[in-house]
Amino acid sequence: LQPDFFQHLQDRNQLYVYSQTEHKWYSSHQSEDGKDKLQKAVTDFMAQPENQTYSIISYLPFNLEYSSTNTSFQHSYFGIQVEFETINHNKNTLLIFYDVSGKFISSGELVIYFFTGLSGLLILLLLCRFFVLLATKPVVQGIQQQNEFIASASHELKSPIAVIQLNAETIPTVDPETGTHLLNTIIEQCHHLTKLIQNMLLLASSDTHHFTVKPEAIEIDHFFISIFEQYYPYCLQHGHQLSLTLEDTLPQKIQGDKTLLTQVMGILIDNAVSYSIPDSPIHLSVSPVHGTLKVSLENQSPLLTDEQKEKLFNRFYQVDSSQSAPNHSGLGLSIAKEIIEAHHGQIY
Repeated sequence: LQPDFFQHLQDRNQLYVYSQTEHKWYSSHQSEDGKDKLQKAVTDFMAQPENQTYSIISYLPFNLEYSSTNTSFQHSYFGIQVEFETINHNKNTLLIFYDVSGKFISSGELVIYFFTGLSGLLILLLLCRFFVLLATKPVVQGIQQQNEFIASASHELKSPIAVIQLNAETIPTVDPETGTHLLNTIIEQCHHLTKLIQNMLLLASSDTHHFTVKPEAIEIDHFFISIFEQYYPYCLQHGHQLSLTLEDTLPQKIQGDKTLLTQVMGILIDNAVSYSIPDSPIHLSVSPVHGTLKVSLENQSPLLTDEQKEKLFNRFYQVDSSQSAPNHSGLGLSIAKEIIEAHHGQIY
């Protein structure tokens, strides 16, 4: 077939009948289903008086693809080549074919579609993996935090229990004065153990959303003056001068759980005393900021790295466990954070 043969094949979904012997087109019309009408086209052609068939020599189905080098014209065809002899003993070759462009794809198109589909599938799998990891991330983090909490709690509980056991076993073998000292150590460790367990229960209730805040009206001046008077002797005893500044523009009252907020202030001041440079001052200030209350506690301590600052409120975290203050378990700041956030506040 010569290229000019295809000049007649410009329309899609056409049924063509062409006499290859006579180089003549007999029909070219729309067909809803070319494959089913191929045989009918042969029958219609041979029904003409001059084409009445004496015998069919060959009957050959074929597939045909054509791409123009000058245009984007690209078509695919399915058809039948019929070679027959008429009753006048004239041989003729007839091509009956249907334009199936868009219904069947070429091998090149098949390769393109395959890799396009494969790429789409890989992208879909990656997206599924991403969203699955995103959805399960809180669960994984929760399990990891729970495991870390259990491991850290076990370590913290082991130390006071070991001290209690050792002192209890030693008491019968020493004189009364030494025994009394060991007994006091046991009592001190029991208090520490009780406080540790209470703190752990408080954090556990926060994790299970059973942490409750009982708000009440708190007079700001009275509350912070009371905190100052309560902890001033404690700071002085450890070599630190505690000072307090209350802004004149403070509101008269706030809503909050007085017991829990007192616990927060105790945690912060205790940490300031324990980790301050010896004989350095500690300053507590309270001021209004955009309708909220800002409480600042300033002390002088060794500089912390950014990584250490990010971990300050993690449970059981201590900047340097070898130099940590006695009876500190690393739960204080995490408890303070839970309480402040339960009051819809921030701590940093």
